[in-house]
Amino acid sequence: MIGSGLSMNTIAKNTGKSLSTVRYWCKKYNIKSKFLSLKDASKEKIPHLCKLCGDTNPENFYERSKSQCKKCKTKSPLTGSDRVKNWRHNTKQKLFEGFGSKCSYCEIVDSPIIYDFHHLVSTEKKFQLCKQIRSWKSLMDEAKKCTMLCSHCHRKLHSGLIELKNTIPFDETKVISHKSP
Repeated sequence: MIGSGLSMNTIAKNTGKSLSTVRYWCKKYNIKSKFLSLKDASKEKIPHLCKLCGDTNPENFYERSKSQCKKCKTKSPLTGSDRVKNWRHNTKQKLFEGFGSKCSYCEIVDSPIIYDFHHLVSTEKKFQLCKQIRSWKSLMDEAKKCTMLCSHCHRKLHSGLIELKNTIPFDETKVISHKSP
């Protein structure tokens, strides 16, 4: 397989074996791949080396990426941190819609990023919304104990400068985003 030009990663995927198993047997039988390992690339001072396909042409890489070329980067699924960012963004968007998309105190309508979720009774708080990945049902249950405030009003409330009179309750029927958190 290596003789036909496949990388060790590709061989591992095609055979259902781990990359370390493929490396072990190649090393045992002294089979050299035409692709450089990351360790060999650093010895030879090659600035770019795709760990999936072995490409070394700097023009095929994004500006900050040196270990994955553009072609392989677009094929690969989201990384763990990207999935968490997407989950937080989508969850905040859904909660934002459920609270009517405005601050409960000043009624400002702005981007979801400026809003905080304030627990009306702090002793009932189980967790902070949008911080940990939770089921949508548990998020809705916790959201029903909260109100949404812009960050400015939220800080004023905690400083004692304002007092909440009317709160906008969470209403799951207002959620229009179709992306699941």
